[in-house]
Formats: sequence, structure tokens, C-alpha cells
Amino acid sequence: MTQSTRPRIIPIFLGHTQDRVAIVETQLTRFAGEGRPVQVGFYGASFLGLGVDERQRLLRELTPFVSSGRIAGIRVTADPSDVLPDSAAELQSGGVCVVELNVCSMNDDVLDLARRR
Repeated sequence: MTQSTRPRIIPIFLGHTQDRVAIVETQLTRFAGEGRPVQVGFYGASFLGLGVDERQRLLRELTPFVSSGRIAGIRVTADPSDVLPDSAAELQSGGVCVVELNVCSMNDDVLDLARRR
């Protein structure tokens, strides 16, 4: 992925009281003219660990940006234990294009050394 195709990411930190729409508008103005795709990322907690109503509310706030093409998509972080069979359909319908799994490692030796297994 080249610099020009790698997306700009507007970070939104879950749990912080903030005007998310204003943050996105401000950053879109800042990135205007770069020609790079822009995504909004929800960070700071497992997105799928939030209640369904909260997840849908957060995604609905960004729907106008996704629908208009002003942002290329939404990325979220999730704990693997929060991923359920219907999670992909829910996230995709809400404009999510990337799910970053909070995984320390898949290597048992690394997990043992980190005392995470």
C-alpha cells in the first residue's frame, strides 16, 4: 500500500465525551485535497463489547459521512471473545470496513513469556 492509498484515520476514543461529528468535520477539512481515503476509527475499548444500542448509535452518527463517500469506512477494535457469528453482518451494514482484533500474540511461547496464557 503506497502512501497515497493508505487511508488517513480519524481516531475517536470510546468513553470520552466529545462531539464526534465535529471532530470528523474538522479532520475532513484538514485532509481535503490530499486525495487519500479517510476512515474513522473507534479506539479505547472493544467496540463489540459495547451494547447493541450504543454500537448502533455510534455507527448512525457516521452514516451520512459513509453514505456521501466523505469517509471510506469505519474501523473498530474488538476483543476476539466479543466476536459473535452475526457480528460481521451488523458491522458491515453500519459501514465498518476493518475490525482490528485485540490479540497479544498467536505464538504460545510469546504468550507464556508475557504471562498471558
